[in-house]
Amino acid sequence: MRRISALTNDTFLHDIARSATIGRYTSFPGYHLNTARTTAHEKPDFARRGKDELNSATSIHYNHIWPHIALVLDYLVSDAFAKSRGVVDFPSRYAEGYGYLQQKVYGDRAGRVYDLESAYRWMPRGVVEVSHPELNYIVARADDAVAIVLTNQSKSTVRSKVRLNPDLVHFNTGANAARVTLWENNIATRSTGLGAGGEVEVRPEGIAAVAVRGVPPQVAFQRAVPGHAGGKRVGSRLAGSKGRCNFIRPAGTHDGLCVPARFRAGNCSLHPSVAAGRRGNAHRHRR
Repeated sequence: MRRISALTNDTFLHDIARSATIGRYTSFPGYHLNTARTTAHEKPDFARRGKDELNSATSIHYNHIWPHIALVLDYLVSDAFAKSRGVVDFPSRYAEGYGYLQQKVYGDRAGRVYDLESAYRWMPRGVVEVSHPELNYIVARADDAVAIVLTNQSKSTVRSKVRLNPDLVHFNTGANAARVTLWENNIATRSTGLGAGGEVEVRPEGIAAVAVRGVPPQVAFQRAVPGHAGGKRVGSRLAGSKGRCNFIRPAGTHDGLCVPARFRAGNCSLHPSVAAGRRGNAHRHRR
């Protein structure tokens, strides 16, 4: 809905999409209310309250956490897409859930952040510190670059300290020092010596981005996914209405069973190849 509001300039849809995500909670990934009429779910300590109080306001479904994470990430990407007028964009995949939990997921294909092409959404824990709570952010990486996109959720200009984690983003010195470009409300304003950290100003309900070139991101899991450098699919074959394939990854070989469906969609279940007598976890992937 956030994307539709941007593409159609519909302020009503914008307000509904934003209110459905921003400000509805501060600590607990709940998304619906039960019979109790309360604002308890909006309080920072809500997730630490007792089960009876939690279930009187919302209900806990542990299998809903992943779809809810996808919902929040979709909003972050869509909000950046809207505020940048489409210049910050990442391709998505449809992920079938259950009930009302169908989602878009991102990360398997490259997008762009202004003039930084071939950028993958990349958000390992602790990759960046943003000091101001009114700023949402997404992080993307290319082969030797990292970009931080900041979207201001308030109606005031805010200044925030922004610091990349040097354990995940390596900064060089001397002739190979990082080159930093700052974008403010979709205009490249200046190149700076921001280095691993600095201050950024974001206008009311605006957008800013920091593109840092000449820094190698320390990518782990994402490179293991087929389609990324480092992930390799081998031995794929189809037989009739179903086929088997396996993937070589740094963590080992994964086998899979792909069952094509109509309309060019299909389901794949992947599981780690294990020695006899050991069990691996299965994963279902829709394409």
